[in-house]
Amino acid sequence: MTCDVKRRAEKLAAYNKLAHSAVEAGSGRILAHGGRVVAHDAGIAERPVLIEFDSFEQTVAAHGSAAYQEALIAP
Repeated sequence: MTCDVKRRAEKLAAYNKLAHSAVEAGSGRILAHGGRVVAHDAGIAERPVLIEFDSFEQTVAAHGSAAYQEALIAP
């Protein structure tokens, strides 16, 4: 494993831990994540995550929370 690949894996693991906690703190429920990806249209192959919140307001608040913003900049 190259250093770059290892670093990306570590960064993703840190993000996953922090983001999962932030979603739960915002009353969100992770319904599905990961799995195989096929790129269509714009050719973007990103890791899918399906999260459910009880309201639009909860969704926006969770995304804007300090906890989720910390996950976005995870080292």
